[in-house]
Amino acid sequence: MFSRRNARPRILATAQAMIRQWPGCPPGIQELAGSTGLSRRAIYNHFAGPDDIYRAVFKDYLRVATEGAQLEISRTLPPAQAIDGFATSVLELIASEPYLMILRALAGGPTDEWLASAFRRTVRQPLARSVEAYLLYRRLPCSGIDPADAAEHLIATAEATVISRLLIRRDPLEGWELEFQARLIAQAFRAAYCSIPLSS
Repeated sequence: MFSRRNARPRILATAQAMIRQWPGCPPGIQELAGSTGLSRRAIYNHFAGPDDIYRAVFKDYLRVATEGAQLEISRTLPPAQAIDGFATSVLELIASEPYLMILRALAGGPTDEWLASAFRRTVRQPLARSVEAYLLYRRLPCSGIDPADAAEHLIATAEATVISRLLIRRDPLEGWELEFQARLIAQAFRAAYCSIPLSS
């Protein structure tokens, strides 16, 4: 028997498991009731409906992803290593479950304007500002480019890397593969934007 107190976390945990399977779709109340052992009425005591549950799950994902978007890279690293570090940090964040689930939700069904707007405002823009601020602070030898464009390029490349991996392999990008892909992203970034030797 479930108490009223632990019903909400149980509903959210079950909804999160369902959303992992179908990120673009709010979980159905009937399916949630069957999986949690709660009645539909008990679920409606905590949530207004499927969209309310969906947003509650993604608010948690957004909170975690927002914390990860505040990148801190050592300001004493040589330029090439600094870009390697940023590429690795950005790729680790994007390959993490919260960020990846948001990307999958936005790509996998009708666009949820609330989620798209919240993601852009609380995660994507702060992440871009972190990269841009570092490029400006270090005055890296990247002539004739807009740091905001360079930051956007780095993030978009990392997102494409993670998504293409998911489509091909369906397992997370981690360990040596993540480090290898991050190095490729950093090398491509330096080749496109910066006059930094690859060996520096």
